[in-house]
Amino acid sequence: MISVIVPIYRVEAYLERCIESIRSQTAADLEIILVDDGSPDRCGEICDRYAAIDDRIRVVHQENRGLSGARNAGLETARGEYLCFVDGDDKIDPGMLKSMEHAICSDAYDLAICGYRRFAGDEAIPKTETESRGELLTEKALWEEVFGRLSNAAWGKLYRRERIGELRFPEGMIHGEDLIFNLQYLTRCKKGVILNAPYYHYRIREDSITGSAFRESRFDEIAAKDAALKLIEAHRPELLETAKVYCFRARMNVLRALYAGGEEKNYAEKTRECTAYVRERYAGVSGWLRRKERIEFRLFRVAKPLYRLLVRRYAIGKEAGDEGARQAEHHCTRL
Repeated sequence: MISVIVPIYRVEAYLERCIESIRSQTAADLEIILVDDGSPDRCGEICDRYAAIDDRIRVVHQENRGLSGARNAGLETARGEYLCFVDGDDKIDPGMLKSMEHAICSDAYDLAICGYRRFAGDEAIPKTETESRGELLTEKALWEEVFGRLSNAAWGKLYRRERIGELRFPEGMIHGEDLIFNLQYLTRCKKGVILNAPYYHYRIREDSITGSAFRESRFDEIAAKDAALKLIEAHRPELLETAKVYCFRARMNVLRALYAGGEEKNYAEKTRECTAYVRERYAGVSGWLRRKERIEFRLFRVAKPLYRLLVRRYAIGKEAGDEGARQAEHHCTRL
């Protein structure tokens, strides 16, 4: 059986389409766990209504614990041999779970990963007609895919329950919890399989809070990348240079957000720490950076007033991405 865990918070406008896409799966043995994470809108009512008409659906109502807490509640409730996460504002292709289950079972793989496509509003998404053939990922290739290419979202993956065991998402962290969970999961894996078909449909939210005021949760990105660095040192030292680059980028992302929000003085100590870090380590990672990243660093180092002006005017601080913004929104409790 596959347990589909759906963390839900303030997605009333999208939730029914999400649930319908899961109910329409061609996979035979399925349970759907809807976790109402203290959502202040009608999400809880929608969940209960669907549970009343579909006995595959179970609902968990809880006080707001954030995205990680909602997923953990689902993990504690799930009974399936395989586990999958779907965000409450996304959708999945009707054949996604059947294809991924077939792939992961074909050679006792530890993890299955599928492709995804982005969509916005009520945009029509064509059904994925062809069944994707799985490509073997060795233990090393799994780490390169999930960490090296940052394919580390919890959605779009099928996990083995026995491999997860007591593993849980780190609660209290907004940026980077998926990365830490997945890297810890990979320490228990020997091989995986990837399906390139875009079975997962990731919604681009018009009401995304990416461009909102600076939040202290942005510092989580640094903590997550530093934690990832330690895992890489212990398990995949060949990816150490990549991990160092990610740690550098995390500090530059935070600095960019601080200056874009005019908060560098309010967080003076953090600003100094990040500045010292990137100045000290730039020479060691510069060869791995994109050209625009090298230009940005030089501008930050030698022309701070101009850098401040540019990031504020052009909102370059929006580097967290839509996924980071959605996670941040899920963590925001009612004011």
